[in-house]
Parts: sequence; structure tokens; C-alpha cells
Amino acid sequence: MMAKDSRYKTVNVFIERGEVKKLADIFNYIPRKVVYIDLGINYNRFKRLLEHPDQFTLQELSRLAFLIEVGKQVIINLVYAQIDQNSKVKKRGVSNI
Repeated sequence: MMAKDSRYKTVNVFIERGEVKKLADIFNYIPRKVVYIDLGINYNRFKRLLEHPDQFTLQELSRLAFLIEVGKQVIINLVYAQIDQNSKVKKRGVSNI
């Protein structure tokens, strides 16, 4: 196994500062490619998971928490925040015809 990407520590710092509020914010600091490779997830599945974060397995979220060095609940909270954000975007996109 290769050494862990040092940018995970940066993500950790920004989570602690409260600047990472939802799952997608992680990718402001570390490339998606690094994350999906480290999680052992196929690119197409990872892309789909980002659109539907409720479909991540607990094992995948636990692995992400391990990589970032935060508690599992922290990652789960980021996922819930992402789900809320995604549902708000979808509701705004629906027309009232």
C-alpha cells in the first residue's frame, strides 16, 4: 500500500475549522481521483455515489474517515449535509406548472 496523500490532513484541518460543511467540499482540497482510488471504488460508481451520497456503504465511509483521520460520525454528518443540499437543488429545479 502506498503512503497516504498528505492532502487528507489538509481536509482534516478544514473540517475542524468548519470550512468543510458537506461531502463535496472535500474535493476543494483533494482530487476526486485520489479519493476514489484510495477507497478502491470504480470511477463510474464513485461519480454516481457523489450524486447519490446515501448509497455509500458504511465501510466506504469508514475508510474515508480513516483516511482523513476524523470520526466516522463526522463523515456521516457531511454526507447528510450533502443529501440535504442535493434535495434543495432538485426542489429548486422543479417548475410549478
